[in-house]
Amino acid sequence: LRLLSPEFVSKPALVLRAQRLTAFVRHLEHPHLLRVWHFEQSGPECRLAIEWVDGPNVLNWLKARKTIPVADAIPLLAQVAQAMDFAASHGLTAVETAPERLPVQHESPDQPGRKLRTS
Repeated sequence: LRLLSPEFVSKPALVLRAQRLTAFVRHLEHPHLLRVWHFEQSGPECRLAIEWVDGPNVLNWLKARKTIPVADAIPLLAQVAQAMDFAASHGLTAVETAPERLPVQHESPDQPGRKLRTS
């Protein structure tokens, strides 16, 4: 459950967009995108129920490394491209698939093939 910032909540157009986007994407599923289940506004607070992935997002993961080997970059870029292609085919924009919104999850036996895999 993610509590949205007061700055976000203070902008009615953003709140309305989040409500509409949640209603639109809650039924979509792709292995490299987070699932979004519910948006709720209660007074001055807004909450977003999204899938939990234990790990950083792509933006923070890349910032921490500054550079990555080509052997790691190619599969990561392919997965990002697949996620963006899926999103675009369902009417979503690059804003919804920005690097800070894409999760990185290291390959693990208990969740093979979920989210953006790194070595």
